[in-house]
Amino acid sequence: MGEPTALHAEQFEKLTGAKVEVTHTPAGDLYSKAMVPFQAGQAPYDIVFGFSNFINDWKRYLAPVPKSNELT
Repeated sequence: MGEPTALHAEQFEKLTGAKVEVTHTPAGDLYSKAMVPFQAGQAPYDIVFGFSNFINDWKRYLAPVPKSNELT
């Protein structure tokens, strides 16, 4: 997931001027690296990429991404 994520981050920075920090995590650590802060009520990440089998556990902690015309 690392290379595509870094590419998307770079493109987003060019389009928006916003700075993106990509945190690379080994696949075996990805679930717990996100789930532990989720359960603690912390939000260390604005965006999380994971595997589809994580969605059922993560869904209560995620918010929908607004459409571009809803952004302020």
